Amino acid sequence: MNKDIIKKYRLQKITSNISLIALSLALAISINFVLSDTKIGNSLKTNLQESNKTANNSADLYMELEKNWSNRVVHIKSSKDISEVKNIWLSFFYESNSIKVKDVVSDIANTDVLKLVDTNGSKTISISSSSAKNIKAWDSIATIFLEKTSNKLENLNLLNTNFTDSKNNTYYLSTSWTEL
Repeated sequence: MNKDIIKKYRLQKITSNISLIALSLALAISINFVLSDTKIGNSLKTNLQESNKTANNSADLYMELEKNWSNRVVHIKSSKDISEVKNIWLSFFYESNSIKVKDVVSDIANTDVLKLVDTNGSKTISISSSSAKNIKAWDSIATIFLEKTSNKLENLNLLNTNFTDSKNNTYYLSTSWTEL
């Protein structure tokens, strides 16, 4: 009789564990279906993606994607004050099969943009001025206009950036990335 009670208890325990696992799996799948292509689900995904993008502004230069997703516009901004700037070099890299760079323009008044490298997947530009410029923290330095040809998430990486001041000293800047 003692063995029957233990057997019954083990069977009940196994059955309850299997039931708990099955219910958990069913709940997870139903939540996934409810949130996948609904307004609430898309809003949650967008909020999560936006929180990841704004975490990069601790770098000297960071990229900020405009909220208007139909026009892929990325602003390159400075997180610090930069004084006496005569020239800034910016290089950015991306997946050339999914992203096309339409144009890169300077957001600093009275400057010239020189496109140094312009290949599929990478661009290097120089923003130069005849007089020294001061860039304030959180100001936009340049704007990149993009066309995205797929819905797949892609990275746009800002690398190898530096600036030259009015005394011809070169300073290297830390950079970041953003997801498109």
